[in-house]
Amino acid sequence: MRGNGAIEIIMSLAMRLPILVVAIIGLVMALQRRDKHPRAANYVLIASIGMLLQTIVSMAFYALLPRADFRGDGYIVVLRGANCFFTVLDALFTGLLIAAAFVDRRDPNARPSRGRYDREVLDEPTLVDEESRRDAGPNSTGIRERPE
Repeated sequence: MRGNGAIEIIMSLAMRLPILVVAIIGLVMALQRRDKHPRAANYVLIASIGMLLQTIVSMAFYALLPRADFRGDGYIVVLRGANCFFTVLDALFTGLLIAAAFVDRRDPNARPSRGRYDREVLDEPTLVDEESRRDAGPNSTGIRERPE
């Protein structure tokens, strides 16, 4: 039984509305946070745009599929192929979202780097020797300003 095309599209849109809302929110958040977390935001941006496009294309495909004239098992073959394709896309975009959760994170156990620098050139604080650090007390950072 074939129904009205507009009603089918509205019903399909209503069923996919949560995914569309999440994709739009992800798109907005990725654009807002792009300066602070560029790699994670790019992953979310790609995944959100992909989810929006995939949802719209699959909606149109499934709305138009019943109107196609297939012989024999053609309808089932096309339907299974499309389901497989859209499932792979869903997995890809979900993987990008999962990767975005971890891509810009620092190792919590990593120590801050203390790179070598020329103490004669830079006006940076210098490290204090161990004897001065012991005399300074337990809350000392071990860094002092360069005397002028």
